[in-house]
Amino acid sequence: MRFDPASLMLTIAFDGVYKKMPYGIHLLETWVKDIGVIEYADIPESERLADTERTDGTHYQLPTGKLIWVKFWSVTALGGEEWITYRRFTQENYDILKQAPGHEVKVIIKKT
Repeated sequence: MRFDPASLMLTIAFDGVYKKMPYGIHLLETWVKDIGVIEYADIPESERLADTERTDGTHYQLPTGKLIWVKFWSVTALGGEEWITYRRFTQENYDILKQAPGHEVKVIIKKT
């Protein structure tokens, strides 16, 4: 898959709703603000727990090793909210996401 900012909106899927997300995320306009690469071991445990906690209280198990962090901005009823997520690192995912800052993305939730 290739990300073409002029004609294609990148879709980012999540396996559930996470507490870090603004309410109704799948209905909100969301933009990528920034991306980077981080090692799992460099993320404080409290931040990992906050990042991976679903609204039902369960946690997603982040892969160890290299991860991509993505900072989003979502338009909310109160103006807007910034939030981040960690994604599995693959060169393909990184190459796609590095073109995304400043562009709107579609957030989908696979399970509700």
